[in-house]
Amino acid sequence: MKPNCLRILFCVAAIHSLSSAAMAQQSKAIWGMLPGDSFSVSSVVVRSTELQQGAAAPVTMETRDRCFLEYRLQRISPDGDALIDVRVSSPTRETRTSADQQWKPAAPSQRKLDGIALEFQIDPQGNITNFAPQDRDQLIALLSGNDAKYASLLSSSLPSEVVAGWFGRIFSVPQHRTLAVAEARGDLSETPAKAGKDDPITWSHAWVDSIGPFGVIRSSVEFQTKENPDDDAGATEPQPQRQPGEQPEAADPLAEKKADLFECVIKGDSRYVPLVVPETIQASGLEALPFETLEVKATSISGNARLSKKEFFNSKASRRPPAEIMEWSWNAEGIARLKDNPQRTADERNITYRHRESHTLVLAGYSYHGDQLIAIPPPDPQ
Repeated sequence: MKPNCLRILFCVAAIHSLSSAAMAQQSKAIWGMLPGDSFSVSSVVVRSTELQQGAAAPVTMETRDRCFLEYRLQRISPDGDALIDVRVSSPTRETRTSADQQWKPAAPSQRKLDGIALEFQIDPQGNITNFAPQDRDQLIALLSGNDAKYASLLSSSLPSEVVAGWFGRIFSVPQHRTLAVAEARGDLSETPAKAGKDDPITWSHAWVDSIGPFGVIRSSVEFQTKENPDDDAGATEPQPQRQPGEQPEAADPLAEKKADLFECVIKGDSRYVPLVVPETIQASGLEALPFETLEVKATSISGNARLSKKEFFNSKASRRPPAEIMEWSWNAEGIARLKDNPQRTADERNITYRHRESHTLVLAGYSYHGDQLIAIPPPDPQ
């Protein structure tokens, strides 16, 4: 064999061994991701607000926002923090005024977000530790239509932690190994009581939602598995003995997938925290709002998730994110007070409101350690 051929074969072998070593290494990043890994999520958010002025009949307004969120890991720091790029695609908005009406397309303002890309840094437990300020400014400029007054109002109404939550909720499900390491180090915000082998697994995350320039809803969200799934989820069950000449039964991929999934309950304690809006914004942006005060009397958050046993437990052989689907709703109710107007009675100035948001995130596809899948999300919730 010629020397040149030997050198080529040696280089190929070296490259293959290096790439194999890189694939075999266990990443410190969330979900064991490596640079270049990507996945996409189908997002549906339904918001419903009911307003009742005095003794008048209540009025309801609903919106439904849909989009795909496409995530890609750019690089990993030595301590496991990951720089994630997220891109918004195919955003749409629909509206209706009652549950018995058909959804109608809204003004195409959401299309401005199509293709927008943002970056954030996230730790192994799924907490966003840094959200690029310039990306937040870019997002606010698009949402406000470059209206300076509205942009100032949005800027004061949307702290970075709120914007980060729009894109980071899917990461609220770290892996079991990561939770165990964080608990041992004391890094978990709330360390659950020591669980036995058959006890549910519990962890928590801090979520922040905006209710406009008046304040935010801060929630301590608890995730709890309905049972402690088998840690040997990746192991295969023994196959039944077959008679000579008997053909094995065809595998049912759908049944195998369902058997791999387990349920997780989401619930949270929420509280309203008022925001202090700068006087410069009060003099400009708030003049367009009809309300002068807002009082939140009750809040709640609840939902559920379906997780993959294999991906939740087996971090060394991770081939996709562990969350298959996440669904949750948060509710708030209270009283808003309209600005003074001689044509209104004192009772007419009080508006009772009930607000509900329902969020659904579905894993739509991934390209992970070289494995790929394009999945079709289930029908949108109504």
